[in-house]
Amino acid sequence: MGNDRRTAGVLVHHVATMYPIEIDVARSAGSGKAVSDITWEVVAQFNAKHAEEKAAVTKAEALELLHQNSRKASEAVREFTDEELDRAAAFSLSCARRSLRSSLLKTMHYATDGTTCGEYAGPLGR
Repeated sequence: MGNDRRTAGVLVHHVATMYPIEIDVARSAGSGKAVSDITWEVVAQFNAKHAEEKAAVTKAEALELLHQNSRKASEAVREFTDEELDRAAAFSLSCARRSLRSSLLKTMHYATDGTTCGEYAGPLGR
């Protein structure tokens, strides 16, 4: 993760915080709308601000938010139609135009190994 020095608690809280944002992005992509207002600079600023604000987050707080937001995200993903999941839309953080299904899978991969699209050349390709 390079210079990222967030604690595990802050990272768990961050993941939980991102679920609603990711679902909003997924809804836009699923409707075919390009997502162009998210840049790596915006992401870095968001992450730094979150890390500063939540530096003292407790395990209970992080787990409660994770529980709530992951449940809501799961419900939202179940509501996507196959057509929405297969619709491709431009996404400013992506290396290429992808279907929502592919983007969700790639996002899950990034979340688990910390790579960026320029570094990743796994089964979904670039």
